[in-house]
Amino acid sequence: MPALYDWIDMLDGNTLLLLCIMAIVAGFTAITGILVMILGRTRMIGLLKALGTPQTTLRTVFLVLGGNIVLRGLLWGNLIAFTIAFTEWKFRFIALDPTNYYISYVPIRVTAIPWITVNISTFVIVLLMLYLPTRIISHIKPAETIRFS
Repeated sequence: MPALYDWIDMLDGNTLLLLCIMAIVAGFTAITGILVMILGRTRMIGLLKALGTPQTTLRTVFLVLGGNIVLRGLLWGNLIAFTIAFTEWKFRFIALDPTNYYISYVPIRVTAIPWITVNISTFVIVLLMLYLPTRIISHIKPAETIRFS
């Protein structure tokens, strides 16, 4: 049945597309979060710049904070995903029509390499997306932020 294998190949393409879209959404969410953190701490950034803190140090601080948020999100996401996958694997609560799908339940198989690859690539992509918003720090002028305190 070659049509069945074509259908499975199409699902693999959809899976890759879905993972890319999820990484982009996660990146934009992280960008929004880092911008809120930067704008909320504008006075602190201005004061640290006035005291002589280098730009790279300030950017690194916000990248580390963003990375911490991303890691916590990955931890919670993996925990929820593994809980749902384990529950489905153990109890098979999602039933499929065997005449259409050739099986009566949703098969669950988790392998380490794809799981690690997805997590690491998501972390790296989101951190790369966070690099651009941290450039806003270089546009903050210490004299203006301290004057309006």
